[in-house]
Amino acid sequence: MTDLPFIGLINNAALLLALGVMYGLLQHRADDLQWQVVRGIFFGLIGIGVMMNPWHFSPGVIFDTRSILLSVGGLFLGTVSTLIALVMTGAFRLYLGGEGALTGVCVLVISGVLGLLWARVRRQPAYRFGSWEFYLFGITVHVGMLLCMLTLPAPTNWVVLRNISLPVLLIFPVGTVLLAKLLAGKEQQFLDRMALDNSEQQLQRLVEVCPVPLVITQENRDIVFVNSKFTELFGYTLDDIPTVEAWWPLAYPDAAYREELRQRWNAAAAKAIETQTEIEPQRARVTCRDGSVREVVGMFSSIGEKDIVLLNDVTRERELDRMKSEFIATAAHELRTPLTSIMGFTEMLLNDRELDQPQRDELLAIVYQKAEALETIVNDLLDLGRVESGRVIHLQKTPSDLCALIVSAIEAYRQEFRDRRFDLDWPESTFGEILLDPVKIGQVMENLLSNAVKFSPAGSPVRVGGSMGDGEIKIVVQDVGIGMNPEQVAHVFDKFYRADGSHTAVPGLGLGMAIAKGIVEAHGGRIQVESKKGAGTTVTFTLPAVSAATL
Repeated sequence: MTDLPFIGLINNAALLLALGVMYGLLQHRADDLQWQVVRGIFFGLIGIGVMMNPWHFSPGVIFDTRSILLSVGGLFLGTVSTLIALVMTGAFRLYLGGEGALTGVCVLVISGVLGLLWARVRRQPAYRFGSWEFYLFGITVHVGMLLCMLTLPAPTNWVVLRNISLPVLLIFPVGTVLLAKLLAGKEQQFLDRMALDNSEQQLQRLVEVCPVPLVITQENRDIVFVNSKFTELFGYTLDDIPTVEAWWPLAYPDAAYREELRQRWNAAAAKAIETQTEIEPQRARVTCRDGSVREVVGMFSSIGEKDIVLLNDVTRERELDRMKSEFIATAAHELRTPLTSIMGFTEMLLNDRELDQPQRDELLAIVYQKAEALETIVNDLLDLGRVESGRVIHLQKTPSDLCALIVSAIEAYRQEFRDRRFDLDWPESTFGEILLDPVKIGQVMENLLSNAVKFSPAGSPVRVGGSMGDGEIKIVVQDVGIGMNPEQVAHVFDKFYRADGSHTAVPGLGLGMAIAKGIVEAHGGRIQVESKKGAGTTVTFTLPAVSAATL
């Protein structure tokens, strides 16, 4: 009888460790009550399993590794699962019966309660315990187990203690350490996996909300991810472009350009491999799903077998560069014209001594007029500089009669363009004097009336109206000229933008509307444009009705 405990208990411990491997399957949703019940039932079944393979000391007195199971379960499973396992194993031990039944239940209760108490006192996850702490815990539990043997009838209790104490204290604490380390390892693996999954989910969300179009490819063949910005900008979804080969003909439908791009890409990739660096950013024109074309700069980076491609949309920047180039050419032309006249007529005044006074006065008037044109261009550039630098256009507000200011602007154009009809629709009741910068508002009216005249045929009317409501004054300038399409309207306030950039276009720097917008907004107002190709243009701007009488 005394030579069998070692072999029986070792076999039982091996069975327990094998069953403990399955603990990893029970880690999911550990905080969910229903899942805790499932874990408790599962561990209860393991306890029943080890009790079905015991070492029989005597009829009704059996030994197995249930104490290891319930104590370690108390450390790792929590109260609900441990109590369920206790009830199941206790009921099964009572079912087996014998004189050691109550003692066996006592061992189960002591083991589970010690596990729960140890975990509560330590106040840290059991997977962080070291091997020596697990061993000390195992010694404590199994000393308690041996004390439970005193509940057996005498003299059986002393016979049991004499024969079982050494095997229990040698084998069971080691078994406790092995099972606890096994569960701790499974717990750590689960937590690491959860942390990795959370990191991947966070990365996925970060990539998804990235404001730059992003594509992830695998082995330079399959496209495994495109973010929402990519789909928003280019129109393609992952279903449209499952592979890189599917992307190329859609994004670059022109065969010659596609081949040129492939050669550039291959050269950049070969250089990156040779120099052991990242692939240099590549520029390309991407055809979107709706047929529009966008200019992008592609930046590439590799992580393992996956490549991340960022497609930075530079369409707007390229358009601004083009507009600035056109502006420089136009500005040079606009500046050269009055300068040429000023230099020519000044030379005549200096060299031709035979000119009489009326002729000199006429030439001086022309020089003065051209100088004013130069001053206007320079002032436009200065105002643009203020807007570009984020500064509000400087205003010198004074109490002013807005109606008189607008009438004066219209009369000046009536005198200059006698073939045009200028209609003024102004309410009979005046708004009184309001606080504004008369020079700047005059500049706005000058720009709007100039555009109306430039872009409408001779003899056509230009209508100017005014109204008041909601604490603001609304001024409307309307023509029946050539009008603009929606794309031109969308860009009308852009700096350097001219609806017609050809050499035959009407003169101008493309700054007027941008500056007008800046002046109106500096006054606290709003400006908008409505236009239809071939049907004319309506410009409306508002000014706060700040009466000078209230100041």
